[in-house]
This record gives sequence, structure tokens and C-alpha cells, in this order.
Amino acid sequence: MKNAVAIGLMSLMSMGAWATQTEEMRQEGLSVIKQFGSTLKPSLKAAMQAGGPVAAVAVCANQAPRIAAQLSEQSGWQLRRVSLKPRNTKMAQADEWEIQVLTEFEQRLLAGAAPQSLVAEQPRREEYRLMKGIVVDKVCLQCHGQQLAPEVRQAIVEHYPSDQATGYELGQLRGAFSVRRSL
Repeated sequence: MKNAVAIGLMSLMSMGAWATQTEEMRQEGLSVIKQFGSTLKPSLKAAMQAGGPVAAVAVCANQAPRIAAQLSEQSGWQLRRVSLKPRNTKMAQADEWEIQVLTEFEQRLLAGAAPQSLVAEQPRREEYRLMKGIVVDKVCLQCHGQQLAPEVRQAIVEHYPSDQATGYELGQLRGAFSVRRSL
């Protein structure tokens, strides 16, 4: 009987440690995502001011992958942006879990969920994964909306020949940040 109680207590303690580790991983993952956004947004804003959406397309094509790679190397997290309609089909192709989460995010948005609530995680013993939704706002429509200026459409074709990421409306799910880390 004492052994069963001891094993039960050990299980409870390890569940508590697991919950603490999962929460720490969640916060770290969200921090890496926030860091990506706070690094990319000033470049996008400057490009928009200097050359409009055409310049912003170039920033997304050239700087965003570099920023993601640098953050991944520095943080130990693998960071990428994924979508059901990827702009960069080589880098933003969602895997099976990401597709499932993106579909769930879309359903939650349609049901009235707040965009900031679109967070999902997959804690496992060998790896922790986290996704945070990206919802289309007004500025996004210049490069991802239904009505694109001809020069913007041309810039997209030049940088992303297999683009699928147009035709969005305000408030729709554009995709998600996806981070993972081996444990």
C-alpha cells in the first residue's frame, strides 16, 4: 500500500513539473513569435512608407526568412509562418498538425473567437509545438486582399511564382506563426 501511495505522489509531482515546463515552453514560444513580429514590423513599415506595398513584398520575401532563421538559431526554436494558402509554398507549407490547427482557428474565428485567442500547443515529451494565428487586418489587404494594384500583383508573381495568398477579406485567418523545440 505504501508503494502505491509513493508511486501516486511521484506521478502527481511529475505532472506538476510537466505542467510547469509546459507553461514555461508556452511563454518562451510566444516570446519568440513576438520577437519575430517586433523585428519584422519596423522593416515592413519603413518599406511601406518608402515604396508602398511593392517594397513591402520585397521585405517579406527577403528579410522575413532571414529574421526567422536568425531567431531560430539564437533561440533554439524552429520558427516559421504557415498557411492553408501559402505565399511561399516552399517555406510556408503546413504539416498535418498545422493544417488541423489552422482549420480549427478558422472555425473559431467564424464562431466569434477573438483573434488573440488563436493559440494552440502540442506538448510532448520529445518536442513542444505552439501556433499563434495571424488574422488579416486593413494593411494586410494591400498585398493579400481581393483587389490588388497591378504593380503589387506583379511584385508578388516575381517573388512568389506559386502564390496562393490573395483573395482575403478583413478579419479572416491569414495563417499562423508556428514554433517548435526539441526537449
